[in-house]
Amino acid sequence: MRTKNIIKIFSLLICLAMLLSVAGCGSEKVVTVSRTFITGETKPDGDKVPSSGFRVGFGRTEIIPEDSVPLEGYGDSLTRMSTGYLDELYVSCIAITDEDDQTLLLLEEDLVTTKEFVTENARKYAKETYGIEPEFVHLTSTHTHSSPSISQDTRSVLNYKAKLFRRIHEAIDIAMADRKAAEIYTGETKTKGMNYDRHYWRTDGTAMSDNYGIFSQAPLERHIDSPDETMRLIKFTRKKSDGSKAKDILLVNWQCHPHLSGGAQLTDASSDVIGPLTTTVEKDNDCYMAYYQGCAGNMNEKSLLSSEEDNYSKGYRAYGEKLASFVTAAYNKLDKMEAGKIKAVTKNFTAASNHDQDHLLAGAKEIYNEYNKTHSQLLIQGLLQKYQIHSIYQVRAIIRCAGFGPTYTMPVSAFCIGDIGFTTASCEMFCQSGMEIREKSPFKFTITLSYTDDHHSYLPTSQYYDAGCYEVCITNYAKGGAELCTAQLIDMLKELHK
Repeated sequence: MRTKNIIKIFSLLICLAMLLSVAGCGSEKVVTVSRTFITGETKPDGDKVPSSGFRVGFGRTEIIPEDSVPLEGYGDSLTRMSTGYLDELYVSCIAITDEDDQTLLLLEEDLVTTKEFVTENARKYAKETYGIEPEFVHLTSTHTHSSPSISQDTRSVLNYKAKLFRRIHEAIDIAMADRKAAEIYTGETKTKGMNYDRHYWRTDGTAMSDNYGIFSQAPLERHIDSPDETMRLIKFTRKKSDGSKAKDILLVNWQCHPHLSGGAQLTDASSDVIGPLTTTVEKDNDCYMAYYQGCAGNMNEKSLLSSEEDNYSKGYRAYGEKLASFVTAAYNKLDKMEAGKIKAVTKNFTAASNHDQDHLLAGAKEIYNEYNKTHSQLLIQGLLQKYQIHSIYQVRAIIRCAGFGPTYTMPVSAFCIGDIGFTTASCEMFCQSGMEIREKSPFKFTITLSYTDDHHSYLPTSQYYDAGCYEVCITNYAKGGAELCTAQLIDMLKELHK
């Protein structure tokens, strides 16, 4: 009798384990969260939109995944499924209309990158609903490395993309309804000690790129380059129709690779340093804030080289709050600018494609076939070592680039609000490109954006090709592409400035 009972209990445990296994291996499970979803945090206050003059509005909606979805960023998005969230994820929109009734929509989303189909959806909605032409609608990702994937077509991801589209539309609607008479103030501040180059020379003369240095264990010696610690701010001060003050809207443009909040180790979706940065700035200054990622392809928010200034990387919340202190210190010290007209131009950038790794194609295909059996980079480590390929990301890039023709093309844009110029690139530009664009821009004040409207991998400056860094291994462009793209964006600014 005792034996039969033991067998029954054992059988029940096996069945329970199988049920849990089936439930756990699917990507469609519901995520239990401990906080209430926030929809449309910013609501119009009932003040009607002025019919003329310079007007600015702000809208924000949450984009938290309600199902378990793959997370992008560091770690394999095929197996790194979300189980909750650390911070609310948002899409925000700043709607800016000039005296000639031309409207510009600047959207930002808490995702690692956006995709062309998301931008096109937003542009179609803006055109059909408000008559805004596509070149005046831009969507930038904050580049948080713990964000939902929108690259797959599982049921949970398709549901998430449908929600993302709705929330973007709602953010646009809120911003358009919230427009009020506005003035512009701009300025820069230095975020000393808050940013680092991702790349390091080793003592044996080899280079390491962030966490990608598996073929050499020599000690790190120094950073390859100097970081860009300049942060740019645009503040829109606003009035209601009765003359009373409305909330300011603050645009923050900085550059970093935010991956403090979890990376491959955690499965909670997070806005990373951008969340506490935004929350703190809005609380301290009673304003709305939106973060627009800069040229951060080689920028890291923490350093692998130990220093006194590196203590900010102990936690992403503390880091975001510290970053906010620089914003608040500069908030009331910005310079007034004339509003001026809104103009925009979008073009294609074409340059030589990257075929430097075509000789590794056979090995990359072998690795990829093995990877598809397990979806585990750990289990293909031997093959990676054999072919001197550092990661599955490089494997994919080798296969992708081998299929390119002699050139590769991506869209780039420039637009302006009076004497404030903007450039966008749908890739990860390096900070040297951003600094050169701002230095040579004909506008009094210039904002440089990456991760905007689509994603076409990294665009490293030429010196990094000689260092053999991670970004060079996965870029779509051959050496010299960054310099050509930078020159084209500067020329586009000059064209607008005429």
